[in-house]
Amino acid sequence: MTLRPLIVLHSLLLCALLLVSATVLAVPPAAVDERFRDCLVSLKDDTLILRNSRLERHFRWNDGHLVSILLRDRQRRRSWPLAGTAPDFDPGLPALDWRSRLEVEQVAASSLQPAHLRVVVTSVATGLQVRRVCQVFPDTPAIGCHLELRGAADQWAAPAAAAPPRAPIEMAPIETPTTTAIETPTTAIETPIAAIETPTTAAIETPIAANKTSITAIETPIAAIKTPITAIETPTAAIKTAIKTPITAVAAVEPVLERLQLQGPHWQARIVSFTAATDHNDNLVQHRHLLPYRQPQQTGGNLLALRDLSGAGQVWVLKQSPAGADQLAYPGYDFALQAGDIRVAGTGLDPALLTPSAWLPTYGAVVGVADDDELSLLQALRTYQDRRRRYRAQRDSMVVMNTWGDRNRDARLGEAFALAELEAGAALGVSVLQLDDGWQAGLSKNSADRSGSLWEDWRTESWRPHPQRFPRGLGPVVSAARAHNMELGLWFNPSAANSFAKWRRDADILLGLYREHGIRVFKIDGIEVPDKTADTNLRHLLQRVSEASGGDIVVNLDVTAGRRPGYHYLTRYGNLFLQNRYTDWANYYPYRTLRNLWQLARYVPPQQLQIEFLNIYRNADKYGEEDPFAPARVGFEYAFAVTMMAQPLAFFEATGLPPVARRYGTTIKRYRQLQAGIHSGQIFPLGREPNGRQWTGFQSIVDDRSGYLLVLRERHRRSQQPLVTWLPPGAQVRFERLLGRGMSFEGRVDAEGRVNFQLPDKHSYVLYRYRLAQVLNPDSG
Repeated sequence: MTLRPLIVLHSLLLCALLLVSATVLAVPPAAVDERFRDCLVSLKDDTLILRNSRLERHFRWNDGHLVSILLRDRQRRRSWPLAGTAPDFDPGLPALDWRSRLEVEQVAASSLQPAHLRVVVTSVATGLQVRRVCQVFPDTPAIGCHLELRGAADQWAAPAAAAPPRAPIEMAPIETPTTTAIETPTTAIETPIAAIETPTTAAIETPIAANKTSITAIETPIAAIKTPITAIETPTAAIKTAIKTPITAVAAVEPVLERLQLQGPHWQARIVSFTAATDHNDNLVQHRHLLPYRQPQQTGGNLLALRDLSGAGQVWVLKQSPAGADQLAYPGYDFALQAGDIRVAGTGLDPALLTPSAWLPTYGAVVGVADDDELSLLQALRTYQDRRRRYRAQRDSMVVMNTWGDRNRDARLGEAFALAELEAGAALGVSVLQLDDGWQAGLSKNSADRSGSLWEDWRTESWRPHPQRFPRGLGPVVSAARAHNMELGLWFNPSAANSFAKWRRDADILLGLYREHGIRVFKIDGIEVPDKTADTNLRHLLQRVSEASGGDIVVNLDVTAGRRPGYHYLTRYGNLFLQNRYTDWANYYPYRTLRNLWQLARYVPPQQLQIEFLNIYRNADKYGEEDPFAPARVGFEYAFAVTMMAQPLAFFEATGLPPVARRYGTTIKRYRQLQAGIHSGQIFPLGREPNGRQWTGFQSIVDDRSGYLLVLRERHRRSQQPLVTWLPPGAQVRFERLLGRGMSFEGRVDAEGRVNFQLPDKHSYVLYRYRLAQVLNPDSG
């Protein structure tokens, strides 16, 4: 990393310069002008500007206690003045004795992130030191920031009680499947999900019925700041007015992580909340819509989209934190919405943990802009997410086979078994064989061997190859994997004891396996983050492993149970192992897997999600004979197709597949040739939300004129169906069939963005590469 520090220090005069009123006089800040490509950081006349070609944020410097006064969408030449009467971060302390400095660093490109400017504003106020750290990426319609604190903040409110632990489903006392334990699709069969076809405007405006347990303290009133809002018509006037407006410190019930005092009463809010712990949950995305008014409305969620109804455009905020109550020191909500004042709450810090010696980071908040339409919003969010972790096909695109899905656990695990799985996996077309729990000498309490007992704490020797199962070590298996043009991956459970106190040792274990054998794909399981020390140490572990391997190591972070990082936090180090579903328990249904991916793909890059497909030939007797959605009725190829836009996870033993399944190796191998191209685009859902009886799919937008389309016909009665796509209305488009049952064709996109597709059978699919031939006026001809 190449750093070019530029430090500007602003000091306050001490007691001798105090006025009778005890007002502190600040030394006027020196001018700063730091540029990198289209990025700019400027400090002049008490105004700090962060800017690139897409977005511009203005702050009143306020001796480093920053106050947002303007947001500008530079691409569309649209500005939103902000009232600027309160600091963005409010720890609830008097604004006295401020000392501050500004640092700007040019960060060189790495394997994970492009080159960018790193901006650090450090302030000191009455015993509390605050650093606001922002990243300004080139050509990005968003700027993300987080805070780092040390010192004391005694006036913060006490954090809410922690969420109860949710144990991995492996440890649940389930012996045989029962009707109450299985999430049966009866409701889905009888009552279709009230789905609005994506991406129509109606889909945006219509709330989706939320899992009420995932949103805490909705509508709970908080202490309101009842300052009248005065409409300001021009950005210039807004800035001048804000500069003249005195700031009065108000003790906060909860510290504010980010604040946008948007002018005017005509804003429509959409809040998107997420649920993890997928061993226990199967409704992972919820939406809520409201209009901010006088009384603050508290609501949970990671994404807030605000549409300007009086003008044009959208402002959005992404809270980079775990989902809901999985957060540390969670106040019970994430956003407080009030006319003229939007606040992001929940820093993830308990003030009792602050000390003068160590900086502790908070969760982050990203502020971005977009045009009125839904695609503009989704692409703006995805562009920022792509900047946080750069896609590299050779490192990131894979088809992993993990044998745990056949429920033999580690009973068969050993060298001979691994060699046989490599041979069968190579024939099937998978790229990585991942040995799950049981390859290691120290057996866990999930082991089929009754001697297994480890989970929270492991010894160093626990992570040597099991001496009986792999008497020659991992070398022969690694060599065989390379001979099959495959890789070997491993399962790893960091020692969670004492808040991951052994993180350095665990990082060395992973790096040792990487350096000795070239193993770079690790499923990270068993994570439980009960406190800030655990959060910090887990981040240190992931960061050290990534940096020491040059970004080559990919971790599959398991989000199936426990209090874990989730979909928007610590995601830059790999991808997410999304769920455990098993035919043994009759809770694997491809349409439900598809629904989970479809819902998440709107807001989370599918390239960062491992989505499973199982051996659908096992346990057919566990499903009712009349169950229309039983995996065996869906078919192996269709079950695989469901995963194509994500990272496919073959959750089975390849040696256990019947001969009829092995013929689909041709399909998977062809997909592997296409995977890098598919994943190079921004991938979003299209069609209707899956419920087992829909036409649905995904679109990968590679550039303005080309990409990929995956169309899936569930158990739907029609063999053809118009689907709303993300293609421009009026475009003439060539669709080239790459895989599946459809036919190549050329067609025109209608005024609503729809294209007519045909598939001959229920539970069939087609993968297209598309290219725009020309774009016409949709109303012509």
